[in-house]
Amino acid sequence: MSWDEVFGPRTARLHMRLTEDGLALLRQAARLREQDLTSFVLGPALDAAREVVRRDQQARLQMATIARDPLRYVRDPRLPEDPGLAALVLA
Repeated sequence: MSWDEVFGPRTARLHMRLTEDGLALLRQAARLREQDLTSFVLGPALDAAREVVRRDQQARLQMATIARDPLRYVRDPRLPEDPGLAALVLA
């Protein structure tokens, strides 16, 4: 299955500057993985970008949930800040 079949046609551009040695290393690694240079570089970059966006969305959702009922999420100051204890109490 080709890149275009999975992700659609490539129409946007990203220009990067790097050393000649860095470019040679990327090309060699892409050849070893039997990928073109663009796919080799973009695959991990897009995976990382998706994870960053997912975590940001999750954090925003948590903050919105807390904002709707903030008193529900106030920590009891009598309890020590111990994640293990908190997990045990929740279980």
